Amino acid sequence: MDKLCAHEFWGYTPALDLLSHAPASTSGRSVLVESGSAPEVSLLQYCCGDARHLLRTLLSHLDGGPKVAYRVHEKDIELLARHFLLLRILLDASRDCKERCETFVEIYGNVCLTEKGEDELCAYAAELEDWITSLNPSRFDSILAALDVSSLKYQEKDELLRVFRSWRKANKVNSIKLWEYRSRKLYGDRYDFRKNLIDWDYHMTLRTEEDAGATVEEGTSIIHFYHFRTWRLSGMAYAFRDRRYNVPNRTLLSTISSRLEQFKDRNLNAKGTGVTAYGYWGDAQNAPYLGMGTRCFDPAESARLFKKTNKQHEHTAVTVAMANLELLVRRFDARVAALAGGRPTCGVSFDVRREEGEGDGEGEGDGEEGREYVAVTMDVSEPHRAALRALEGFSMHFTTGDPFRKVKRGPGIGACDVVCLGCKHAGDMPGWLGAVDAKAVVLMEDVANLVELTKDHKEAFSTKLKEMAAAQAWHPIESVEGRKQHCLHFEKLDE
Repeated sequence: MDKLCAHEFWGYTPALDLLSHAPASTSGRSVLVESGSAPEVSLLQYCCGDARHLLRTLLSHLDGGPKVAYRVHEKDIELLARHFLLLRILLDASRDCKERCETFVEIYGNVCLTEKGEDELCAYAAELEDWITSLNPSRFDSILAALDVSSLKYQEKDELLRVFRSWRKANKVNSIKLWEYRSRKLYGDRYDFRKNLIDWDYHMTLRTEEDAGATVEEGTSIIHFYHFRTWRLSGMAYAFRDRRYNVPNRTLLSTISSRLEQFKDRNLNAKGTGVTAYGYWGDAQNAPYLGMGTRCFDPAESARLFKKTNKQHEHTAVTVAMANLELLVRRFDARVAALAGGRPTCGVSFDVRREEGEGDGEGEGDGEEGREYVAVTMDVSEPHRAALRALEGFSMHFTTGDPFRKVKRGPGIGACDVVCLGCKHAGDMPGWLGAVDAKAVVLMEDVANLVELTKDHKEAFSTKLKEMAAAQAWHPIESVEGRKQHCLHFEKLDE
């Protein structure tokens, strides 16, 4: 637990577009256009920590993808609760784009929030409480109605309610002290020299991946040393302007269960009383920039955001993360505005990309060739209904608990087109390889960005996964794209 943490609040690999990995015979867009049909593509995300793959896939769907049934399974109830909160924030079409994105990343990766952020968190938590306890969550008057929780048991909904209530202001905690306790436990006797350890982890792990020949789109060197060191020392990953972050981010606090070692039985097994502990049990080594800030959702923007001058990046991982989220929000708001019909008053903005040769080149813009930014307004009397219509064709289903008792018996789970597994749950891969359809694609996140692992450990991890897959007649497929995927791609061998 001291190394990899008990709860994985963010991912360790760049966001993946699961639609792009779906078998061509099932979800190829050219086939769909020619046939005129719209089959549903079934995707499953298993214990990946956050919703980055879901957001990247949603962006692909908004760009004209097929109908999608996206399933998210998390073993830890606190992670599932954060999924609901972050999606609620990002898909709130009644708020300004930049304000949503900043609130998203602050709750996503900071142990402290501003007083305004705490007020917003409490308001969202109260709404989530009403939603999860409603008799019919699918008819709730909010964008939360798009999140399908029909597969959750009442006991699991009660656990979600407990988590939402723990986000209230009445829960008096000191997140700075909890972060310090976590750091002291992690570093041990080397706590007073942690700055040297942070410097080593950054320059000998994160930067070596870039120096080894990784392409510009996926390089972890975009993470600035100042940001990495600040987060490792204080737990603050995203700080904007001169804001005061002085209240706890209760969404990063969770409960773990353990057992006191009071005595040993005749087989020398530890026995004792079960206990629970509430605090910060997330990662204190791998920064929350890896999932959202090391690759562009829009490949056309990579050259600009990853541009170097004198061998130094002009932008940082914070800029990349904000650009990715703003791209998704603008596309989503554009869909909402088109469905709502009308000229808005909420200040929503989105960018319109012009094809080469279009326009007279005299429109107002940001100075970049072939792009202009247009302010869009819409009637927001019923923004949530318009947002729900914008998500038609992209259904999201959420489950928790034991995956091999619950997920497998879900509707069509054996016929998933793509299954993406989190790297911390690699031991469950043989079970999934035996459960999914032979024509499916299985993606396994790699551990290339984990700073506590050596190069030999990372190679052994990939080798062991390939051996487990080969034992069930699955073989790895090498990436044909120009940039590294940060995942292992497995397909079934032909009979």
